[in-house]
Amino acid sequence: MPKSWLHKILRDEAASGIVLLLAGSAGLILANTPLADFYHAFWRVEFLGIHYAGWINDALIPVFYLVVGLEIKREMGSHGSLSDWRRASLPIIAALGGMVAPAIVYFICVAGHPEFYRGWAVPAATDIAFAVGIMALLAKRLPPSLRVFMLTLAIVDDLGSILIIGLFYAGQLDALYVGNALAIVGAMWGLRRLKIDRAWPYLLLSVPLWYCVHHSGIHATIAGVILAFALPRASGKKVLSALHAWVAFAILPVFAFANAGVTLKGMTIESLDHPVFWGIVLGMFLGKQIGIFSAIAVAVKSGISRLPPHAGWAQVYGMSILGGVGFTMALFIGSLSFQDGALIDRTRLAIMTGSFLAAVMGYMVLFLTSKRSSRHGA
Repeated sequence: MPKSWLHKILRDEAASGIVLLLAGSAGLILANTPLADFYHAFWRVEFLGIHYAGWINDALIPVFYLVVGLEIKREMGSHGSLSDWRRASLPIIAALGGMVAPAIVYFICVAGHPEFYRGWAVPAATDIAFAVGIMALLAKRLPPSLRVFMLTLAIVDDLGSILIIGLFYAGQLDALYVGNALAIVGAMWGLRRLKIDRAWPYLLLSVPLWYCVHHSGIHATIAGVILAFALPRASGKKVLSALHAWVAFAILPVFAFANAGVTLKGMTIESLDHPVFWGIVLGMFLGKQIGIFSAIAVAVKSGISRLPPHAGWAQVYGMSILGGVGFTMALFIGSLSFQDGALIDRTRLAIMTGSFLAAVMGYMVLFLTSKRSSRHGA
C-alpha cells in the first residue's frame, strides 16, 4: 500500500473521528433539551414518501459502503494489505474472532429472551473512523505496522458487517426487484467486458440498481458494495478520492447526528438493567477485546501468523480493546434489529456506553505501553 495514501487515510480518520464524535454528541444533547420535539420531528419529515432519517439510512449509508467497498478492493490490489495471505491472515483471523466473541457474549446476556436475539450483530462491528482515528492520535508513539494492522482489521470487519446485513437483515425478497437488480448487475458486467473504463456509465446504472435493491427486501447498502466492485480499478480510485472526504466529514456525521439522539428522560439505573443493554455493552467492551486478542494469540503461537513488526503484546492488547468502538455501524445495525422505540433508545445508549469504555481504556493502554516501549526501543 502506498505510504502517502496510508498517511492520508490516517490523517483524515483522526479528524473525521473528532467530527463524528461532535456530531453524535450534538444529537444526544439536542434530544435532551427543550429542542427535543423539533429534533425528532425534523427526522420524521417526508421527502418523496421517505422520512429524512430513512434517506440517511437507505440512501446516504450505501455511499459509505461504496467507499468501504472501494477501500477493500484497493487493499486487495497488488500492493494492498489484503493482497498477500501471509500479511492479511492475522488481521483477518483477528476480525473473525472479534465478530464471533461479542455475539457469544450477547447471546449469553439475552439467554431465554428469543425476542432479543435479532440484536446479536450490534456489538460485532468495529467503527473505522473512531478506532483508526484514536490510533492516529497516537501516531508518534505507535509503530506504523500496528496502525496498518488496525486499518486492515477494521476493513475486514466492515466486509463482515456487509455480509451480515445482507444475510441476516434482509426482508422478504421480491423476485421482480431482485431479477431487475441482477439484470443491472449483468449490464455492469457487460460494460467491464467491453473495457469501458469511465465511471459515469456505472454511476448512472447505480441509481436504478439502488432503487431495485431497496425494494427487493435486501438492504440498500449492498448496492454500494456492488458498485464498488463493478467499477474499473482506475475509475474506482477516482471515485474513492472524490467521495472519501464527503463520507468522512458529511455523511457519517449526519448519520451520527440523526441516530445518536437518545432521550435520557425517565431513564434510571434500574431501567438500564436490561439484557439487551448489557449484552451490547459487554459484547463491545469485553467480547471484542477477548475475541480479537485470543484469535491473535492462537494464530501467532501456532505459527500461522506473526505479530506486526515492532509491536509488542501489550500494544496488541490495547488495539484489541479499541476494536470495541463500534459507533457508526453498530447504530446502523441496531436500527435494523429492533422496532420498539424504548428498546432502540436502550440499544443506542448501550452502543455509546460500550464504545466510550473501549475508546478510553484502549487509548490509555496504548498510551502507557507505547511510552514504555519507546523507552526500551521495542
